[in-house]
Amino acid sequence: MFAMKQMNDLLKTFCSADKLFDSYQLVEPQTHEVFDYDSNDNLIKTEKYCYTTCGRFVPCENCTSKRTCNDQNQYMKLEYVNDRVLLFLSRPVRVENKLFSLELIKNVTDSLSIPSYYHTEKRDVEKVIQQLNDLSIHDAFTGMYNKVYIKNEIDNFVQQMEKTDDKLIGIAIDIDDYTQVNMMYGHGVGNQVLYYIASAVKQVAGLYRGWTGRLGPDEFGLFFKNMSMSEIETICIKLDEMISQHLFEAKGKEFKMTFSYGVAELEQTEDADDYIDRLYFRLRAAQGSKKEADQE
Repeated sequence: MFAMKQMNDLLKTFCSADKLFDSYQLVEPQTHEVFDYDSNDNLIKTEKYCYTTCGRFVPCENCTSKRTCNDQNQYMKLEYVNDRVLLFLSRPVRVENKLFSLELIKNVTDSLSIPSYYHTEKRDVEKVIQQLNDLSIHDAFTGMYNKVYIKNEIDNFVQQMEKTDDKLIGIAIDIDDYTQVNMMYGHGVGNQVLYYIASAVKQVAGLYRGWTGRLGPDEFGLFFKNMSMSEIETICIKLDEMISQHLFEAKGKEFKMTFSYGVAELEQTEDADDYIDRLYFRLRAAQGSKKEADQE
């Protein structure tokens, strides 16, 4: 392969955007609104949203518009819409001193290198694309939502708070002494511990109509809509029962695990990064208090 900047002028004529893509949309990443230009080249807001192009009525779980602006990177995805396979290429652009996602869109239905059988069995193509999109928002080991999805959902909730009185309360948890488990018993046992605790976290979140995701190597987040602090405390007690009372076994020894947690309610003035940082602050403060209590 050769760098694009070395491309011969003749070859460049085959690579213009109108040859490689069919259409585009300029997207405000936080609201998902699509913008256009008027006859005087002034940027104007349309009545459209980016996710309607994907055949949805709500933002995509694997939204690349928001991700490309958050990470300042370029991302791609496939979507199956009305019997067509669409390729989306999202890249961050700054227009009138504001950050947007420029989405370039191509209908690749007839250009995929897939045997004709799969083209006729449309459900198979749709299933494969859905699996790819699921992988982009899930943690491969635990099956939980990943941090990309968590940040997406939090930002979407902030937009929702402008129209409703709904509130979001999160719990960030960290497995106590997880590094020592890996050192004493090996990563195989450490993975067993991690998987059990992740399963317990998912089960408790489901019991109380919440959702959860993996924030870090041994850190998880649980999120609940319109819960009181007393209800959150009940959830933490239930999670503690499931984790601290479970016996793990390794090298002929039995041991138990505990966790620390921090709680915070999402504020309308925050974005996902601000909120996750505040959750971590509460978590670290709780861990510090726990260590002080253990030393007394």
